[in-house]
Amino acid sequence: MRRCLIFLSLALVFGGSVLTDSVRSSQSEAKRVILTGTVYDMNHAVIVSSEVVAQSEMKQYRAMTNEEGVYKFELPLDSYRIEANAAGFCPRRVDLFRPRKSLMQRPLDFVLEVKDNDQPCKQKTMIEKKTERRSELFVRIAE
Repeated sequence: MRRCLIFLSLALVFGGSVLTDSVRSSQSEAKRVILTGTVYDMNHAVIVSSEVVAQSEMKQYRAMTNEEGVYKFELPLDSYRIEANAAGFCPRRVDLFRPRKSLMQRPLDFVLEVKDNDQPCKQKTMIEKKTERRSELFVRIAE
């Protein structure tokens, strides 16, 4: 009888910790959402290799569009500024975007205008340019 009580006690302790861990992991998964979208030009042609950035107060997430112009993020639930940018195009940004918890998160598509050298773009980019750093690094290595 005593062995049975000890076995039941151990089963409850270990079973409770497993149950608690599974509840925690499902809660952390519930706090994330998958956000996808497509980046197009004004003629509705997809833009390949455009950069999309989601920026919250705490963190920045980056994604590149694939050969179909589609990007994908897995984001924690928060408020974001989301921007799409591509070479030769003006950036497009959504300043306040809050993903929903539902499984049916709508895609967030962007349409970029071709950059006109005579007029500045309506929105300035929030994306830091990293090409300068790479060229500086290349110069240092070459020396």
